[in-house]
Amino acid sequence: MVILSGSPDPLAGFPAHDDDSGSPQATLVQLRAWLMRHDFAPGTRLPPERDLSETLGVSRGELRKALATLEAEGQVWRHVGKGTFIGSRRVEVMSLSEIDRVTNPAEVMRARLLIEPMLAREAALNATQDHIEAMAACILRTRSAQTWRQYETADNEFHRLIAQATGNRLLLALFDALNAVRRQSCGARCGRGGSGRRTTIIPLPNTTGSPPRSPGATCPARPRRCITTCARSRKS
Repeated sequence: MVILSGSPDPLAGFPAHDDDSGSPQATLVQLRAWLMRHDFAPGTRLPPERDLSETLGVSRGELRKALATLEAEGQVWRHVGKGTFIGSRRVEVMSLSEIDRVTNPAEVMRARLLIEPMLAREAALNATQDHIEAMAACILRTRSAQTWRQYETADNEFHRLIAQATGNRLLLALFDALNAVRRQSCGARCGRGGSGRRTTIIPLPNTTGSPPRSPGATCPARPRRCITTCARSRKS
């Protein structure tokens, strides 16, 4: 080994000094290394900033900047008053009552138009003979219904049978949630059985062989061509 002689190092005996030791980048590198060493599970809450800054030997301001960088990368997420957690921010699932407060009948109808055709497609592929027979029975009940309530009950059962026939419990749960919001939304905004409900004849395709009814016709006893919609009562 060759040792080069020269003037003695004036910093000999002192710890090496890194000019960037107090920079945000250095703090970030140090924080990454600390997290990698501990290998926390997702959802783990990190120590408070005061304790963590003391552990790393950095200021709280530098630590906050490093945490902000990791949060932007999705490595951690922070909640004011609760702390900093490992992993990406968890999605807060709203309850049905919370959904009902922020939605409206138009959004509910749009969601049904998007979801229910997909349920019907899955049901066509997976329905059992029992499902088909039960759906046929519901259709017969809608045709023999003497009141709107009888028709609505059979129609609701028919749509849920389609969701059941998919064989997918998650899709069934989504349908039940959508249906519950539909009931709450219409019931809360329009009332049930009151002046807020309005029966409207709509020009559906004629599939029964009977002559089509005009849009202004009275709702028939067997309401195969009418729908009940929500109408806000007008203030006089």
